[in-house]
Amino acid sequence: MSLRAPKQEKTNFAAQPNLEPGSYPARVARVYGAGRHPVVFQGEVKAPKLKIWVVYELVDAFMVDEHGDEIEGKPRWITESFNLSPLTQENAKSTMRYKGIDPTLKFDGDWSQLVGMPVSVTVVNNAKGGKVYDNVGGVTAVRPRDVAKIPDLVNEGFFFDSGEPNLEYFNKIPKFIQDDIKASIDYPGSKLEKLLGGAAPQKEIPKEDNEPEANAEADDDMPW
Repeated sequence: MSLRAPKQEKTNFAAQPNLEPGSYPARVARVYGAGRHPVVFQGEVKAPKLKIWVVYELVDAFMVDEHGDEIEGKPRWITESFNLSPLTQENAKSTMRYKGIDPTLKFDGDWSQLVGMPVSVTVVNNAKGGKVYDNVGGVTAVRPRDVAKIPDLVNEGFFFDSGEPNLEYFNKIPKFIQDDIKASIDYPGSKLEKLLGGAAPQKEIPKEDNEPEANAEADDDMPW
């Protein structure tokens, strides 16, 4: 075990306002493979499906301070989750999302290759439980001539595979998504459980300042 001094202290940010609905240029920042989860559709339990979380880093929307001023170098993120289906299932959310990011199927359905890809993300505001949340309404490809206009990722991008886990990456995932990964039917007896000693990490690394809380969850409850 090595001891390293932290690069910077954790900063307490003001509550962030909802994003305005509309299309935002972005890049795929992170993809988290969350293992298989049971699917319930119209009250009926279906076969478990692989689930992933996708994090998009918005190019021109930023965190704000307590005065409402944008914080340079702190782009907003928006996150969604859904079940993985074969690309042949055209109406599945995962297919629509994948083809929105990789319309030419250059990576043949491999989500691990999509980190850093440019996209246009449609943000919608949905009310739930008396609160309004920012959610992903759709994802579309960026024209090749416009790709150069989208800056590189500001934050570290990575792919996390719960089947071949990287503990350093796992500790950078927000706790509510860590918990979702550990709720997978694949978690008991897995490499990840062994790495964690059958419990949560000794100390959770604080979530990224621009990482949304559980309000960003948008699980795909369709059976595909």
